[in-house]
Order: sequence, then structure tokens, then C-alpha cells
Amino acid sequence: MDDSNGQQQWEGEQQSIVYEGGKKGRIFVINYGAEMFAGNGFRFRMALQAVRNQISDICCMGNWGEMCAVVFANTERTNDKAENIDNMFVFREMGTMDAEFVKGLDDLLSGADLRHSLDTFLGGSGICNWAELLYLCQKLLRYGHQFRKKFIHIFTTDQERISSKTMDQMRRRLDEIGNAGIDVGVFLMDDPSIAQEEEQQNEKNAATISDFWAEVDPSLSRFSSPAELQSGLRLKNYALRSTTSLPFKMGDNFEFAVGLYYLIKPQGKPPAVMMDTETGERIEQRVHYLVAPREGEAPEEMPAEEGREKETPADEVFEGELGFSRQVGGVEVVLSRAELEKLRRLEKPGIVVIGFKSLHLLKDSHRMGTAVFVYPIESVISGSSALYRALLKRCLDKQLFVLVRYTHKTNTPPKLCALVPQSADQIPSGCTLAREYFYDGFHLVEIPFAEKSRSMEKRLLPPEGGIGTWPLANADQVEAAKQFVKKLTNTKFSPDDFANPVLQQHYKAVEMVALDLPFDSEQFKKEAAENDKLIPYFKNPTFEQRVAKELEEFAGICETIAETKEKGKRKSAKTEKEEEEREEKEEEEKGTKKRKKRGETTDGGDGQQQKGRNGKGQTQRNKTQRGTDG
Repeated sequence: MDDSNGQQQWEGEQQSIVYEGGKKGRIFVINYGAEMFAGNGFRFRMALQAVRNQISDICCMGNWGEMCAVVFANTERTNDKAENIDNMFVFREMGTMDAEFVKGLDDLLSGADLRHSLDTFLGGSGICNWAELLYLCQKLLRYGHQFRKKFIHIFTTDQERISSKTMDQMRRRLDEIGNAGIDVGVFLMDDPSIAQEEEQQNEKNAATISDFWAEVDPSLSRFSSPAELQSGLRLKNYALRSTTSLPFKMGDNFEFAVGLYYLIKPQGKPPAVMMDTETGERIEQRVHYLVAPREGEAPEEMPAEEGREKETPADEVFEGELGFSRQVGGVEVVLSRAELEKLRRLEKPGIVVIGFKSLHLLKDSHRMGTAVFVYPIESVISGSSALYRALLKRCLDKQLFVLVRYTHKTNTPPKLCALVPQSADQIPSGCTLAREYFYDGFHLVEIPFAEKSRSMEKRLLPPEGGIGTWPLANADQVEAAKQFVKKLTNTKFSPDDFANPVLQQHYKAVEMVALDLPFDSEQFKKEAAENDKLIPYFKNPTFEQRVAKELEEFAGICETIAETKEKGKRKSAKTEKEEEEREEKEEEEKGTKKRKKRGETTDGGDGQQQKGRNGKGQTQRNKTQRGTDG
């Protein structure tokens, strides 16, 4: 296999993968049947609110290449825009959306009686042929406009009765729509306020209709709240396409093609631009720099003929004579521009397998950033999907991850990464995303090099200069801390639940300008501060009230234990003091006894000695007396 020919073929095929563009056509179909207004009309209002939000987002983005249309199905009246097909009403024909249409939808949604406002021109509810509706949507997307991407979003419920004949007609129509490249999405509306007994009466019919809509849209989902519907629409509109394609090298002359899908990325505030106040058009600003004349020199005059060649000074340095000084191994080396580019390009872009490791060796602390999903591209190298599935199956069976060297671009240094296998059946508990958005595949996770790994042993040393051990908590403290953390933890975590207040203010300002609505910055800042979910727990009074009981219990246990320890210390100190006093007293008593004993012994010896002395003296005196007498 010739490496040069293979690289040229890879680069030529890679350019055709990442291209995406063109106009988009989108049709919103809302069921106006009586089933959508059951109860308090929650289903229809939720669907219309979702359509309003989608059109508002399109207006804010200012994408003139995306056109929309709004069609009501199961209406009593029809209009000429709907080709006079019975029980269908084209509320907004295909075209670009504007602020006036969004304001009209806001007026309808803010009204007290939404259905009464729409009945004035829709006439009421009816029964339409869904096959003819699909034909109408196909016709709206086909004639008059050239769309690269086409979408049909149907908002309905499974409580409607659809005949088997209509289902067969819709199946044939769906084949034509699929061949035309039109993507159909179905959103089933549920009303949580309606009792289950009322819906169980038509349970058999609802199951049949649900199965039929599942044939229309395999990724069918049910929604019972506006937030869930908004999230589902966002997932539907998300383009599942790879940002780049790379070779996956498993050995010499053995590679297959993969694409990288970024699951999450940081969103920054776009830079400000200058716009004309009257027309609202963007103003381009160009800056020209001129050399300022030195003191005593006359300003340089512009040449009369702009095309006249300028004389080159003798001291001017050309491009080939420029050198770049770099420190390489402690030595200063002068490199040319070409040599400097070669020095930066350490390796060609791609993923190279280094080895395999057990999954239990990969810790959470090893992650250096967000993960990137890796998926095969069969159109670049045939057989990539088969090799990818075989590698994935082997890693899942053996519980292994792949250690690889990853180079994203030519001028970027290689990174040490881990390919972590994922199975669609192993969905984590508490995940709010739909099952159809979990795929079998590998996640590319960047891990640190050996010199980048940080040791926390010195930071986790116990107090008093590292001498001794950390004080251990007892079972009561551990249980109280668990309850406190559990109360603060959100089990159903989703990144959509935590919005950036700065970005929200920016988007709100853009929406107000795009829809020509009044905007109060101070009021919005106040509302954003109240709804800010990024504020720390100790500064949010709502969280403080929620965990007040657990916090008091935890503090009480800690205080009780502290008091117990203090009493124990006092008791221990008192006991030690009493023990010392008792020992001192015993020592004093022993010393007293010794002194008494020593004193008795001393007194007895002195008496005997004195007696002996007295006796001897008496004898001497007696002898002297006898001599005197004689």
C-alpha cells in the first residue's frame, strides 16, 4: 500500500465529508381536532407555544436561508393556500419568518379563550385525511423553493381515531416522502391533568395509533410538559454530523475511518458589532495605519501614480532571509520559516492505538476535559463499520479501554487519550435524555501524561505539620452528612437546567431587538438574579430553607459530639489531676513514714551512746574519787 497515494485519497475524500449548507424548509403541522382541546386545552396550547418558540429562535438567528410554514389539520374550514383540500388550513405559507408573525402568536397565546380566537377563521374542529396532508406538505416543500434540507414536524395525540384505510395511504405516501429526502418528526402531546380512567376507555385505540405514529417516526417521543417538548425539539433539530474525519491506525498499513462528534462545547458571548440605528444594517470599519513622521522631517508625500513601482531600500530584508530564534535543548537555534513549520508538525492527524487497559484503572480524576464521541465512516474506507463493531464488542466483553495517541490537526501536539466503550443498553440511572440518543460506540477522553498528574498527598496531610492523623467522624456524623448532601443533590441532573445569566441576558436582548419588543435591562437583571441556579448554596435562601432541618441536625450532632469530647477532655484532665494529687499525697505519706522511721532510729542510738558515755564517765569519776580518798 502506497502511503502517498493513500494520503492523497484520504485528503480528497475528507473534504467532501465536512461540507454542509444550503436552505432549510420546515413545516409545523398542529392538530386542531377535538382531542387536542380535551380538558382545558393543555395539549394544543403547549404545541402552539413550542411552535412560537421555534419561530422566535429562527428570527433571532437571522438566517434568511431557513423558511417555515404553519399548517392546522382537522379544521372545519379550508383556504386557497391549502389547495382547497378538506379540513386543512395553511395558517402561514412557506417563507421567511418575521417579528409581526411572532407577535400575532403571542397575542393568541395571551388571550383568555384561545380556541374562540382561532375558531373565527378556522371554524372549529373537523376530521382530515392525513395522507392528503402529507401530500400537501410535500407540495409546499417541492414547488417554488429549492431546499437542501426538508423537515415536517407533526404535533398531535394518540387519542384520535384514524381508519386503517388512511393508515395504508399514509404508508405509501411516506415512501414517496422518504425518497424525496424529507424528515418527518412526530410529537405526541399528553395532558397530565386528565384522569387516567378517561384515557383508558380508548386504550386499545390509543395503542394502535401510537404504533402507527411510531412507524411514521421511529424516534417517537411523548411529552407532558413544555420543557420536555422544547428539549425534544432541540434534539430533533440538532445536526448529528461529524466535525472532522480521521484515520484510526491499529498497526502498520491497517487503518479505518472514524468521525468525531462533539457532544458539548463552551458557548461564549459573541463580539459586539456596529450597526446603523436607522436601517439596522451592519457597518464595516476599516483601519489604515500610516507611519508618523519624525521630528524635523517633512511628511511623506503620496506618489502621484499609484501603480508606480517602489524602489527597494538597500537594507530591506526579504522573506527568505528572515530567521527565527528558538531554544532547543538549551541551545539557541536559528530556523527558517519552513523549518519552523516542520518543527511544529510532530505527527500527522489521526488516532494511533498504543495498547489496552482495564476499565477499573481509569479514574474520574484522569479526565482532562469533555468527551468526544467516535463513530466509523463507511463512505471513506469500506469495512470501517465492521472493524469498529468488532473492536467495540471485544472491549465491552473484556471490560477494557483503548489507550491511543490522538492528533487533531497538523499543527497541534499529540494527546494521550482513552477510548471508553459505551453500550446503548447501559443507560445511567436518572438520565433525562431519550433512549434513541444513546449509541454503541467509543468516547474519546483526554488523560494526563505522567508529568502532568498531580499528587494530593502533601495537600491532604493532617494538621500540626503532618504529625498525627485526621480526626475521624463517628457513625452519627457520617449519617447526618449523607442526609445533608442528599438533600442538596439533584438526582436528575441535566446541563439544560443550569443557564448562564450573562448569556441569557444577551439572548434576551437579541430577541427583543429581533422582535421589536421593549426591553428593561434592570428588570431582566432582577429576574435573572432570582432565577440564577449557579449561585452558591449558602447564598440562596431557597436552598437554605430546604436544608434547614438537615443543617440543624448535622450542626447539633457536631456540637453534641464536640461537647462530649470537651467533657471527656475535662474529665480526663480532672482525673489526671486527681491522680497526680493522689500520687503526690502517697509520696508525701511514704516520705513522712520514712522520716519518722529514720528519726526513731536516730533517737535510740543517741540514747545508748549517751548512756555509755555517762557510764564511762561515772566509772572514771568513781576511780578518781577512790584515789583521792586513799
